[in-house]
Amino acid sequence: MKSIRGKKYVLGIKPKNKMMVPIYWCFQFHLDEDKGMEELTGWAQYNHIPVIYKKKFGRWF
Repeated sequence: MKSIRGKKYVLGIKPKNKMMVPIYWCFQFHLDEDKGMEELTGWAQYNHIPVIYKKKFGRWF
């Protein structure tokens, strides 16, 4: 996963049965974004957690 025009991707963990992601469950990889995404998807597959790629998601404070 590469950043677009110098912008980093924001990732969010959505609680089950909720429509929005809490702001404190949103994060970015600051160093090696590609390696971070590989580790995150590997962890999710190991724990049977679906990973969904969306362009935008709702957040609340």
